[in-house]
Amino acid sequence: MTDTGITNVDQCQKALEEIAVTEWGAVCKAFEMVVLGTIMPECMEECPVDTGVLKASIPLCSGVESNSLACTATIGAGGAAADYAVRQHEDLTLHHPAMSRGPGTTHSRDVAMSKFASFVPSPAGQYGKAKFIEDPVMRNAPKMAQMVASKLKWRGGSR
Repeated sequence: MTDTGITNVDQCQKALEEIAVTEWGAVCKAFEMVVLGTIMPECMEECPVDTGVLKASIPLCSGVESNSLACTATIGAGGAAADYAVRQHEDLTLHHPAMSRGPGTTHSRDVAMSKFASFVPSPAGQYGKAKFIEDPVMRNAPKMAQMVASKLKWRGGSR
């Protein structure tokens, strides 16, 4: 019989369970950092902007919950204006035109949105589009494990 050096199996099991709990908390925190720090801002960037209320609702309707079995993310929009948010998200026929501005001019929407630090036109030059939540989530889903692992390494994890 090989000597493992373990003399108290119960102590060893308890230590392993404590490590698992500690590491699970780090995994959930890393997951939260990815969802709220990467994916949610992409949703906000792609959100249609008229008055800014819909975009501003995204952080209020989003969050991460965790327990000993799972980490769950919710990214939502609308709050009290949920029906409006669903239409803006699902109706592919809605048109969110690019705003044309001459040099040195400021669009009234820019002024209205100046209080939102994350206000950035979408890469296509449009101010939002349908599927502003679904697209960023689906785009990031294949690399979620890698992004979480990267955050764990950044935090000094990965044992």
